Amino acid sequence: MVRFLLKHYLLEHRRRVRWSVLNPLEAQEAVFRRLKSQLGDSSAAQTSGFARCRTLEDCRQLPVSDGDLLRPVFRAIFQSGGEFFGRSPIMGFARTSGTFAEPKDIPLTRAYLESLDRTLVRMVACQLSATEDWKTVLAGRQITIGSRPYVCHSPTGLPVCDISGLIPTRTWKSLRRFYIPNHRNLWIENWEEKIDLIIREAHGKDVHTVSGIPALVSDFARRACETHKVENLSQLWPNLRHFIYGGGQLSREQRADFTRRWFRPGHRLHFTETYFATEGALGFSYDPGHDGLALNSLENLYLFRDEDGGVFFAHEIQAGKRYSIYITTPGGLINYRMYDRVLVVSERPLLIQVVGREKEEISLTGERVSVEQIDLALRAAGITEEIYGQHLPVVWVEKEEKPRFVWGISDAACTPQAEWARRLDDELARLNPLFAEALLRERVIGPSKIVSISHRLFENRLRESLGRAQYKQRRVFDSYTEFVSVFGTGEG
Repeated sequence: MVRFLLKHYLLEHRRRVRWSVLNPLEAQEAVFRRLKSQLGDSSAAQTSGFARCRTLEDCRQLPVSDGDLLRPVFRAIFQSGGEFFGRSPIMGFARTSGTFAEPKDIPLTRAYLESLDRTLVRMVACQLSATEDWKTVLAGRQITIGSRPYVCHSPTGLPVCDISGLIPTRTWKSLRRFYIPNHRNLWIENWEEKIDLIIREAHGKDVHTVSGIPALVSDFARRACETHKVENLSQLWPNLRHFIYGGGQLSREQRADFTRRWFRPGHRLHFTETYFATEGALGFSYDPGHDGLALNSLENLYLFRDEDGGVFFAHEIQAGKRYSIYITTPGGLINYRMYDRVLVVSERPLLIQVVGREKEEISLTGERVSVEQIDLALRAAGITEEIYGQHLPVVWVEKEEKPRFVWGISDAACTPQAEWARRLDDELARLNPLFAEALLRERVIGPSKIVSISHRLFENRLRESLGRAQYKQRRVFDSYTEFVSVFGTGEG
């Protein structure tokens, strides 16, 4: 009876999501009314002009905000509290890297957390409805692999968390017995200890789902196979059929490669993608069998900008086009620029894919290191123009068992030194909390490497590009092959 009732409860949530992707205008008008009620008299609403919006159409003229514009507000609330983002009490903070500079601590209100809880239910409802795997409800186990939920406390005594670590803690108390690790062990800070405990706790259990960013889940899979001396996870958990992940889209080829690497041939694995940022839960897979994410349009208000500067609501964006995305959230952020680019996969149902960032960035496991952070790290590490001359260093990803950054530095002024790599990692870890987690705690990425690049390579690229009157040195690359495709090898 309990399973029957829970199934129908989830099906009702799936019905609501289906309604929202087929009727985005009506869904966004309903969210506008609710957010007006929640945020209408807040300082954020008054300052931004949201308080003066009478209709959804009025929101088209809202000024843009972002993490760096709000940094002084975040810092003031972190230090001494306040109600800038509305009446909903602040329950804690989520620490994330700044888009252009140092980390920021985003307030988590009770309304934010309640919205996150509803979103997680809807995501699970879509996953189970699409795969019709209802037998896993109140049966088997789900492994959740995330970073630490607790980082530190603010000066006002509120907890500071990492959002990927916080999400597993939001499980209903009545269902926690179905999750691995148990709730108490989610708070273990040492990654090695935590992952070994998860492997031991999951041994012999009927595991049907694993969730986490792909790099952490791959590290878990490798350790589990080594610990139990098996070739693949199918030998340990033959009913493991669902993988819920975030941190960036996996292509169909990457999904197939992940399945081949960790499961026996023919194993069927359903992939559920999440588009969850520290600022809010923005989207999730509508149907794990198809490309495209449903916008979380029952919770957030969305605006989109095209390359010509046009501003559009969710019901106005067109299939095949790319847009920048802006959100107004129950947590109090108003017309907040995410610096993400999305592609509209279909209009009815309205589904999107996250296809990149507006700013030049590089990532090993989803931590998103910006060019601005790279330059701050270089400066803080003492690697300046006196060392590399007029040509700025480049960075690419070296994909080994543990991916790492390779820093290519011109030999114009002196020979680059291998020991600079440690200084750069230290500074990036200070600037980017997610990079620090992956490098120092979870140890799923390797230490950086320094390589010397002939200044003639930079000079040749400069001459070629200036000849076309369009030189802007590209700085980050997904691989050495991509770097060579742009700069060449200097041979011949």
